[in-house]
Amino acid sequence: ILITDSLTPNGHKKGIANGEEVFLKNGVFIRKKDGVIAGSSLTMAQGLKNLITYGLNPKDAFLCACENPAKLVNAPEGIFKKGKKISFNIFDKNFNLVN
Repeated sequence: ILITDSLTPNGHKKGIANGEEVFLKNGVFIRKKDGVIAGSSLTMAQGLKNLITYGLNPKDAFLCACENPAKLVNAPEGIFKKGKKISFNIFDKNFNLVN
């Protein structure tokens, strides 16, 4: 199962996370008040791309990001089956998220 501890201001250089000011440094958010790491800026899309880059086949990587977490928390709406409504993201051939 693919997870991330990405914080709310992801996509920005600074912001508020868990009620504290944070800023982005070297791919992680740092608390302004004491310089302690508050969380990452890793998105699910980048995590998926990382799994594939590290050698996991794309089918299994997508299962790690989508269906496996849905099964873990017993969320049938997250499982892709004929006749079900779904939401989805589109990726290019290099597994970059297309906006």
